[in-house]
Amino acid sequence: MGGEFVAANTFFFSEKGSLFKLGSGFFRFQPWIPMPFCFPTTPSPRSWRLPVGGAALVCALAAGPLAAQPDTESLDVLLHEAVEAFSASRYARAADRFAAIKERHGDDPRLRERGFLRRILPLRGYAQLQSGAPAAAVETLEGYLEHFSEDGRPNAFVLYHTALANRRAGRVEEALGYFETYNTHYPDRPEATLSILQRVEILFELSRREEAEALLRTFAESDAPEEARQRARLTGARRALDAGGTEFARLLLLDFPWNLEATRNLSALSAAALQLGDRLMKEDRHREALRAYRLVLPRRQLIAAYEERMRDRRNRGPLSTPGSAQPERESERIRTLRETPDHTPAWKLRKGRAFLFGGRPREAWLVFEAIALDDSMPADVREQGHYHWILAAQDLEEWEEALTIARNHTARYADSELAPRAFYLIAQAHREQRRHAEAVDVLTDLIDGFPDHPLAQRWTFTRGFCLALLDKYSEARGSFEQARDTFAESGLTTRADLWHALTYFFEADYETALNRIDELADAYADHPMAGEILYRRAVILYAKGDGVAALESARTFTQDHPLHERHAEALVLKGDILLAAGDLEEAIAIYSTVPAERESLHLYATFQIGKALRAQGEYATLARHFRNHLESGPGYALPRVSEALYWIGWAQVRLGRPESALNLYLDTLDHFGDDRDAGEFGTILSALADLHDQLSENHIRDAATLPARARILVATSDFEKWLESERERAERKEQPTRYARLTLALSQRRRSAGRTGTADTLLLELANTIPANRLDARCLGHAGYHLANNRLGAGESLLRRLLEDFPESPERAYAYYGLARIAEREGDHEEALRLLRRFQTNTPGHALAIDAGLLQAGLLRQSGSTGAARRVYEDLLANRAARGRPQARALLGLAEIHQNEGQPEQAIAYYQRIYTVFRAYPEFTGQAYYQSALLFEELGDVESAHATLAELETMERFDALPFSDESRRHRERLANALPGDDAAQTSTSAPESSP
Repeated sequence: MGGEFVAANTFFFSEKGSLFKLGSGFFRFQPWIPMPFCFPTTPSPRSWRLPVGGAALVCALAAGPLAAQPDTESLDVLLHEAVEAFSASRYARAADRFAAIKERHGDDPRLRERGFLRRILPLRGYAQLQSGAPAAAVETLEGYLEHFSEDGRPNAFVLYHTALANRRAGRVEEALGYFETYNTHYPDRPEATLSILQRVEILFELSRREEAEALLRTFAESDAPEEARQRARLTGARRALDAGGTEFARLLLLDFPWNLEATRNLSALSAAALQLGDRLMKEDRHREALRAYRLVLPRRQLIAAYEERMRDRRNRGPLSTPGSAQPERESERIRTLRETPDHTPAWKLRKGRAFLFGGRPREAWLVFEAIALDDSMPADVREQGHYHWILAAQDLEEWEEALTIARNHTARYADSELAPRAFYLIAQAHREQRRHAEAVDVLTDLIDGFPDHPLAQRWTFTRGFCLALLDKYSEARGSFEQARDTFAESGLTTRADLWHALTYFFEADYETALNRIDELADAYADHPMAGEILYRRAVILYAKGDGVAALESARTFTQDHPLHERHAEALVLKGDILLAAGDLEEAIAIYSTVPAERESLHLYATFQIGKALRAQGEYATLARHFRNHLESGPGYALPRVSEALYWIGWAQVRLGRPESALNLYLDTLDHFGDDRDAGEFGTILSALADLHDQLSENHIRDAATLPARARILVATSDFEKWLESERERAERKEQPTRYARLTLALSQRRRSAGRTGTADTLLLELANTIPANRLDARCLGHAGYHLANNRLGAGESLLRRLLEDFPESPERAYAYYGLARIAEREGDHEEALRLLRRFQTNTPGHALAIDAGLLQAGLLRQSGSTGAARRVYEDLLANRAARGRPQARALLGLAEIHQNEGQPEQAIAYYQRIYTVFRAYPEFTGQAYYQSALLFEELGDVESAHATLAELETMERFDALPFSDESRRHRERLANALPGDDAAQTSTSAPESSP
């Protein structure tokens, strides 16, 4: 790296004998600003400047002792030519003339004079360096340093260029030493910054990376001029990026502020920032990548900045500031920017991706929308921007917008390679909206339009999955078969085979599902999916009711696949099987092994242990178990903490400490009453009602020891009054969730007391005054179901909100059943059945299960699936909880099925069970009598038909039946058809006959 001297005027040399004079020229130093790590090997006269020391040497040489020697014309001529060439930056010519002086006049004693050598050696060495002879320059300049010094220090100019010469000669270790010496002796010289940069470069070349980074870091944090520090950071960052050092480049570019006004090479900064951003994106460090991309300037702005700098320098005059060559350099940068491809479109796309994957989809949307709609952008970039615009819309869950954007993409780029992906994104958007039927349509179009696409098998598999969610199991199996048989075998092939078998499980055909799973277990015994198949086998056996085989299968799975992702689920399954079988101790032991890192399963196991302890009557252990659970995590931040507190209070009551339970429940109400995600508030309020009655009756011995809130509750004569006061308190404190819970509790108490009018009014108040986003699952379920059952439009929206906000809550049973009733009323029986199947699968033990079963059976009958309807009715008859009216309805349904299928004897048997067992329900008993009579008549048994109708007329509320008159007329017709004696007898005795 050298220098170039610049004269304000022309150099004038006059020849008067041997006297050379340098006219009015003068020299001025301008620091060279290097392109990072791009030091030129052949310097341009416009890019190199001679430091002040070199200029002084030229002046001294021109006015030196040789000027007094007119008899040495040939030497004078050579020296004149050397100096003239040097002054014109013709360094090769100058080096040649200096060499000629040595060759032709080497014996001249004047050339060995110390003063002459002191002046000529630096110029000769500099000319050699600049003419591409660094080894010769090393010899010349090091010779100077051996013999001359200034104030005990090496000459700054010579030392610096000796270091440069060594580096260009490949003697990097020696160069490093000279640069270090320069920084030691001349830390305040302008070249000190360049020397530090050279040292950093050499240290990187020598793989002494830590030293290089430490030197750069120290310099970047120093009080050196801002421009120099930024230049050093940029130099180090680019070198680090070239060497793969992302972290150090990130430090230099992102951990220090950038003043773009002081940054000479804005192009280099943008290039380095773009490269760093790309590297960080590959490492999924999207937010840091975004910071890097923000340092990038678009091409138009770069060109404008360089042009502004050029105008500014021209306005100030060529010599008003150091560095008259800078405008030429910036002109070259502008020319380079205009001749190379514009980085701006790709940079904008990358910046949008950094926003998108960095969790800022709104900003990503704006960037991608601008790209997609900018016709000045390259077509491929617009297409990519449009595609990523869909992704941003999906991240924002703007599903309708995503669909619109995706459809526009496919319309605009129908032949693009991204078109199938856009179609698939449309399908995914439909799936997110639970519009699985629409997703199936899009996926079908994809499969038909791009049958040979690499993702065609995945599309086919996903279509089968959507069909299964629609309960279209037969069609789902067809799609899974296609995914399995049509495409080359892959990881999805086995999954398609497995899901094909699971469709039988989903439609409760456990026998077929088990046979298919057993076939898969044999076929894939050594396959990576073997564990999954074995786990599913255990689940199917459990659902089938074969607990022994299910437990054996689950145990085999946990033993053979201890590291499988389903291992924790299998432990829970084993615990559930043992709990259902009454093996409580072993169940507790199994639940206790569920790992804590599987948070949801561990939480489930914790509460299942509580269920087992309740069944054992271990109340103290139950309370201790849940206290340990609360102490194991961040206190009130634990999931289901309110439920744990409820069971602790429940145990306290069983242990004879109701006051402790009362305090605990009131604290729970205060802490979690307005938290819509906290559960068990219905049971907590019910427990408080029981404790109110219990403690009031017992007249607490020392009521003064109770907290004030507890004393108020106990002192209130009517629990409903306390609920009313708590509602007012919640309203004052602006706690809408707590207010809604108290309102629901008050409504349920009034309904239980037969005050249905006020109970309904309270539910309407709850639904109309509390925002849906502040209602918990229980309030959404009860209010939504009540409104939907009474054909009020707001009910449907509340029930759908329940499914969206609480997809795992048991209360979603209200949504399944209520929405099924709405679908039934609208004639969409397929949707109603789908929702009821969801009910049976997800919430089979809910209080609405019996009503849901009856509705499902009725819909199945209407759809022609009488076999499935018969199975539902039979399950209801086996369910003890369905005793009474539900079982009467089930018997009636079975009787009607047999009657419609032309099986009168079987139908009569079911009808007879109704009027034998369920006489308390005349609406069913009367119909059973009447239909039985008709069937007896159909079978030709007129006597039985007549006797049945006669018995029907003895019912207390016979006249209230809608078919009572018709029944009488029918019995009279039958009486006339009876044999004579029987007819006379029945005409007088029928009204008094008894069943």
